[in-house]
Amino acid sequence: MTSDHLFSQYDLHGVIETQKKGIIDEIEGTAADRLLNTTPDSWVEYFQSRYELRTPVIDEAGITVEQGEAKVDVSRDPTRLIFDRSQPFYLKGTGVTVFVPFTGEEDLFKCAPSTRTLNPPRGEAQGQELLLKYTRLDHDAAALKREIEQDLGQIRQHLEWIARDVAPFNGGIPQLVNERVEARRQKLLKDQGLVGGLGFAVRRRADAPET
Repeated sequence: MTSDHLFSQYDLHGVIETQKKGIIDEIEGTAADRLLNTTPDSWVEYFQSRYELRTPVIDEAGITVEQGEAKVDVSRDPTRLIFDRSQPFYLKGTGVTVFVPFTGEEDLFKCAPSTRTLNPPRGEAQGQELLLKYTRLDHDAAALKREIEQDLGQIRQHLEWIARDVAPFNGGIPQLVNERVEARRQKLLKDQGLVGGLGFAVRRRADAPET
């Protein structure tokens, strides 16, 4: 295969922490009037739709393939008589690309779960398809099928690990949102009470949003 490693570019734990921080920062940055006049259930629904991590699910029944000629570097093949192995030595072979449709978030294919292997599968996510690329010098379809099935098995395993890691975060969004919204709501109400207790007319802030 010639494509890059999947599940290795970013640490999934760091991604989850970034999502949590995004929720907190957005709540803290929301205009006071909007926060006070929006129901808690509406906030939960909004933040779940915006920040929930949707683990990809591959559709193996929808797999399609594409074939063409490809150059195969055999410079590291010890069975071949090659005098200079410091540079590529190409033979003409066959390239096969396997297109695996999926649902869920494309970027999670770049994330390393807490459980992982030292040699993750290779591939590339483009849009809603996962591309697995192979090159061969023979025409052994059975051997290629075994390689594809092995890679698909590794991909399924990594996605199971990712789903296990993101489940606590996704499930905890309502509590996180309710706690943070309520804490800011109480502060804003106390802020209003402080000024209201002074007995003076309250001036509208120049930067306050129009209602």
